[in-house]
Amino acid sequence: LAIMARLCSQGSQKTIAVKLYRQIFEDVLRNRDENSLVRQAAAAGMVSVDPTAAMKLFRELNINMDSSPTVRLIMIYLAGQSGTIEDLDWLTGQLGSNGELELAWTAIMDILKRQDAKVIADWSIRLEQNPSVGDQIREVLELAEQKAEAQKDGAMLCDLQVRLLKWHLGKGSYEHVAAYREKLEFNNTASIEVKKRAINQT
Repeated sequence: LAIMARLCSQGSQKTIAVKLYRQIFEDVLRNRDENSLVRQAAAAGMVSVDPTAAMKLFRELNINMDSSPTVRLIMIYLAGQSGTIEDLDWLTGQLGSNGELELAWTAIMDILKRQDAKVIADWSIRLEQNPSVGDQIREVLELAEQKAEAQKDGAMLCDLQVRLLKWHLGKGSYEHVAAYREKLEFNNTASIEVKKRAINQT
């Protein structure tokens, strides 16, 4: 299976190999072969054949719950490359695993980078409640802030800047607190009323 997977990923024989082996890879995963190395090769083979179809199959079969860490990591890595917001729920569940936390977080951020400011802001609230996220929430808030600024969504930008100001205040990072107060004051995309309300929250 490992050789089949390699043949499907490159070389002049790729087209033929894909036709020959795709169903074999899928059958191995559907039948839950008891050998983890066989499942690993089949998962890698599916990714080589068709990443989009592989992601769909992995979701259907809950490959993120596979007993093999390597098989789970194949799905996590693929989610970062081509996953959507529907993958964020199960990815947050992987944050509690030491061996998968870093890659799962990278995948979450890669998916969020493909979304608009509102989706990121909404997910920042959910992620903030996950104890495994910790200080990494700052990364999400800053990404949402950048997107809101690019979209010229003044009200959302104010809200995110208030949240970031409060986050820095909680960390005792007073230079950043001052910087965010200034950002709020000079936010030209928000109405005066929205800005006043935001500044009063700080």
